[in-house]
Amino acid sequence: MAEEKPFTISFTELFKKPKQKRAASAIWRIKDFASKRFHFSKESVFLSKALNSAVWADSREKIPRKLKLKAVQENNSLRIYLMQEKIEVKKEKKPVKKEEPKKSEEEEKKQAELERKKKEKKEMERAAEKAAIKRKVS
Repeated sequence: MAEEKPFTISFTELFKKPKQKRAASAIWRIKDFASKRFHFSKESVFLSKALNSAVWADSREKIPRKLKLKAVQENNSLRIYLMQEKIEVKKEKKPVKKEEPKKSEEEEKKQAELERKKKEKKEMERAAEKAAIKRKVS
């Protein structure tokens, strides 16, 4: 398992924001703080469900003053948990290959014909769109 890195984050400055935006700003601040401190992009920082519910627990207006958190690096992502929360390690599932039943020659011909018709229809639509664009420009 990856190394846990504890940290505390304070939300006191968020109490200057409008009440309706405090919880959303707290979530944004956690992601921003973690991405800067641990050098990850914001898209690769994930918050646990318990952490999210702890921020939103008393409504969007009454957020906690500070939270003790821990960060765990997994592959190319960073997961943020509450300090007292247990980390669940997910086991990777091996993909199961499913064998497709063999199709008869007639079914294959029908499938090929349907695909050809779809391609022709798309080409006709594209040509019509180009013609419409040319008319608008002229």
